[in-house]
Amino acid sequence: MWFLLFQELRPRQFLEIGVYRGQTLSLAALLQRLLGIDGRVVGVSPFSPAGDSVSSYRANVDYREDTLANVRYFDLEAPELITGFSTDEHAVDAIRSSAWDCVYIDGNHDYEVVRADWENAASHVKPGGIIVLDDAGLTTRFKAPAFAMKGLPGPSRLSAEAGKDPYTEILQVGHNRVFQHR
Repeated sequence: MWFLLFQELRPRQFLEIGVYRGQTLSLAALLQRLLGIDGRVVGVSPFSPAGDSVSSYRANVDYREDTLANVRYFDLEAPELITGFSTDEHAVDAIRSSAWDCVYIDGNHDYEVVRADWENAASHVKPGGIIVLDDAGLTTRFKAPAFAMKGLPGPSRLSAEAGKDPYTEILQVGHNRVFQHR
Protein backbone atom coordinates (compact mmCIF):
# COMPACT_ATOMS: atom_id res chain seq x y z
CA MET A 1 0.00 0.00 0.00
CA TRP A 2 2.64 2.53 1.04
CA PHE A 3 4.84 1.84 -1.99
CA LEU A 4 1.94 2.33 -4.38
CA LEU A 5 0.77 5.50 -2.61
CA PHE A 6 4.27 6.98 -2.73
CA GLN A 7 4.81 5.88 -6.32
CA GLU A 8 1.50 7.36 -7.48
CA LEU A 9 1.19 10.49 -5.32
CA ARG A 10 4.87 11.27 -4.61
CA PRO A 11 4.31 12.93 -1.21
CA ARG A 12 7.02 15.44 -0.35
CA GLN A 13 5.55 16.49 3.01
CA PHE A 14 4.76 13.42 5.16
CA LEU A 15 3.38 13.56 8.71
CA GLU A 16 2.81 10.63 11.03
CA ILE A 17 0.68 11.26 14.10
CA GLY A 18 1.43 8.53 16.61
CA VAL A 19 4.87 7.10 15.92
CA TYR A 20 5.14 3.67 17.54
CA ARG A 21 8.74 2.56 16.97
CA GLY A 22 9.54 4.21 13.67
CA GLN A 23 8.55 1.54 11.15
CA THR A 24 6.21 3.72 9.08
CA LEU A 25 8.25 6.89 9.54
CA SER A 26 11.42 5.16 8.31
CA LEU A 27 9.46 3.53 5.48
CA ALA A 28 8.21 6.94 4.33
CA ALA A 29 11.76 8.32 4.30
CA LEU A 30 13.06 5.20 2.54
CA LEU A 31 10.35 5.43 -0.14
CA GLN A 32 11.14 9.09 -0.69
CA ARG A 33 14.79 8.16 -1.23
CA LEU A 34 14.08 5.15 -3.46
CA LEU A 35 11.62 7.11 -5.61
CA GLY A 36 13.76 10.24 -5.81
CA ILE A 37 11.32 12.41 -3.88
CA ASP A 38 12.98 15.40 -2.23
CA GLY A 39 10.89 15.47 0.90
CA ARG A 40 10.37 15.95 4.59
CA VAL A 41 9.25 13.38 7.15
CA VAL A 42 7.78 14.51 10.49
CA GLY A 43 6.50 12.47 13.43
CA VAL A 44 4.39 13.59 16.39
CA SER A 45 4.35 11.21 19.34
CA PRO A 46 4.82 11.12 23.11
CA PHE A 47 7.60 8.54 22.55
CA SER A 48 6.49 6.90 25.76
CA PRO A 49 4.37 3.89 26.81
CA ALA A 50 1.28 6.13 27.09
CA GLY A 51 -1.73 4.15 25.92
CA ASP A 52 -5.44 4.76 25.46
CA SER A 53 -8.70 2.97 26.27
CA VAL A 54 -7.87 0.07 23.92
CA SER A 55 -4.06 -0.02 23.81
CA SER A 56 -1.20 -0.48 26.24
CA TYR A 57 2.52 -0.43 25.50
CA ARG A 58 5.66 -1.82 27.12
CA ALA A 59 7.26 0.45 29.72
CA ASN A 60 10.83 -0.80 29.18
CA VAL A 61 11.25 0.60 25.64
CA ASP A 62 12.88 3.87 24.64
CA TYR A 63 10.42 4.64 21.83
CA ARG A 64 12.31 7.68 20.54
CA GLU A 65 15.60 5.75 20.34
CA ASP A 66 13.85 2.80 18.66
CA THR A 67 12.48 5.21 16.05
CA LEU A 68 15.92 6.67 15.40
CA ALA A 69 17.48 3.18 15.28
CA ASN A 70 15.05 2.20 12.50
CA VAL A 71 16.02 5.34 10.58
CA ARG A 72 19.75 4.70 11.08
CA TYR A 73 19.38 1.07 9.95
CA PHE A 74 18.48 2.33 6.47
CA ASP A 75 21.08 5.14 6.61
CA LEU A 76 18.34 7.76 6.37
CA GLU A 77 18.36 11.36 7.46
CA ALA A 78 16.79 11.74 10.90
CA PRO A 79 13.15 12.80 10.68
CA GLU A 80 11.78 15.79 12.51
CA LEU A 81 10.41 14.35 15.76
CA ILE A 82 7.95 16.36 17.85
CA THR A 83 7.65 14.92 21.35
CA GLY A 84 4.24 15.26 22.94
CA PHE A 85 0.65 14.16 22.61
CA SER A 86 -0.96 15.19 19.33
CA THR A 87 -3.39 17.35 21.30
CA ASP A 88 -0.63 19.32 23.09
CA GLU A 89 -0.50 22.94 21.94
CA HIS A 90 3.01 22.71 20.47
CA ALA A 91 2.08 19.51 18.57
CA VAL A 92 -1.14 21.05 17.21
CA ASP A 93 0.89 24.07 16.10
CA ALA A 94 3.33 21.76 14.30
CA ILE A 95 0.51 19.81 12.62
CA ARG A 96 -1.08 23.05 11.45
CA SER A 97 2.22 24.62 10.40
CA SER A 98 2.62 22.96 7.00
CA ALA A 99 0.72 21.96 3.92
CA TRP A 100 0.94 18.16 3.96
CA ASP A 101 0.86 15.74 1.04
CA CYS A 102 0.26 12.73 3.28
CA VAL A 103 -0.84 12.44 6.90
CA TYR A 104 -0.91 9.07 8.64
CA ILE A 105 -3.12 9.09 11.74
CA ASP A 106 -2.12 6.23 14.02
CA GLY A 107 -1.98 7.79 17.47
CA ASN A 108 -4.40 7.58 20.35
CA HIS A 109 -7.35 5.40 19.31
CA ASP A 110 -10.03 7.08 21.43
CA TYR A 111 -12.65 8.71 19.22
CA GLU A 112 -12.27 12.21 20.67
CA VAL A 113 -8.50 12.22 20.05
CA VAL A 114 -8.72 10.66 16.57
CA ARG A 115 -11.35 13.27 15.72
CA ALA A 116 -9.09 16.08 16.99
CA ASP A 117 -6.17 14.67 14.97
CA TRP A 118 -8.35 14.65 11.84
CA GLU A 119 -9.61 18.18 12.45
CA ASN A 120 -6.11 19.51 13.10
CA ALA A 121 -4.65 17.88 9.99
CA ALA A 122 -7.45 17.82 7.41
CA SER A 123 -7.48 21.54 6.66
CA HIS A 124 -3.70 21.43 6.15
CA VAL A 125 -3.60 18.68 3.53
CA LYS A 126 -2.96 19.93 0.01
CA PRO A 127 -5.58 19.28 -2.68
CA GLY A 128 -4.74 15.83 -4.06
CA GLY A 129 -3.07 14.90 -0.77
CA ILE A 130 -4.22 12.06 1.46
CA ILE A 131 -4.97 11.10 5.03
CA VAL A 132 -4.48 7.45 5.97
CA LEU A 133 -6.47 6.30 9.00
CA ASP A 134 -5.08 3.25 10.75
CA ASP A 135 -7.25 0.71 12.59
CA ALA A 136 -10.39 1.99 10.84
CA GLY A 137 -12.03 -1.06 9.24
CA LEU A 138 -14.66 -2.18 11.78
CA THR A 139 -17.58 -0.81 9.75
CA THR A 140 -16.41 -2.26 6.42
CA ARG A 141 -16.72 -5.62 4.69
CA PHE A 142 -13.04 -6.36 5.33
CA LYS A 143 -12.65 -9.82 6.84
CA ALA A 144 -9.50 -9.89 8.91
CA PRO A 145 -7.42 -13.08 8.86
CA ALA A 146 -6.59 -14.75 12.16
CA PHE A 147 -3.29 -12.83 12.50
CA ALA A 148 -4.84 -9.38 11.99
CA MET A 149 -7.70 -7.22 13.23
CA LYS A 150 -10.45 -5.24 11.51
CA GLY A 151 -9.82 -2.11 13.47
CA LEU A 152 -10.83 -0.26 16.59
CA PRO A 153 -14.00 1.66 17.50
CA GLY A 154 -12.59 5.23 17.58
CA PRO A 155 -10.82 5.30 14.20
CA SER A 156 -13.59 3.23 12.57
CA ARG A 157 -16.26 5.65 13.80
CA LEU A 158 -14.28 8.61 12.50
CA SER A 159 -13.76 6.96 9.10
CA ALA A 160 -17.53 6.82 8.65
CA GLU A 161 -17.57 10.62 9.06
CA ALA A 162 -14.34 11.35 7.17
CA GLY A 163 -15.39 10.52 3.61
CA LYS A 164 -17.26 13.78 3.19
CA ASP A 165 -16.51 16.90 1.19
CA PRO A 166 -13.72 17.78 0.55
CA TYR A 167 -12.46 14.21 1.22
CA THR A 168 -13.25 11.03 -0.69
CA GLU A 169 -12.27 7.53 0.38
CA ILE A 170 -10.11 6.13 -2.40
CA LEU A 171 -8.68 2.93 -0.94
CA GLN A 172 -8.87 0.43 1.87
CA VAL A 173 -6.09 -2.04 2.59
CA GLY A 174 -6.86 -4.18 5.62
CA HIS A 175 -7.73 -1.84 8.46
CA ASN A 176 -6.07 1.16 6.74
CA ARG A 177 -8.43 3.55 4.96
CA VAL A 178 -7.19 6.25 2.62
CA PHE A 179 -9.02 9.55 2.07
CA GLN A 180 -8.01 12.01 -0.65
CA HIS A 181 -8.51 15.77 -0.48
CA ARG A 182 -10.24 16.97 -3.65
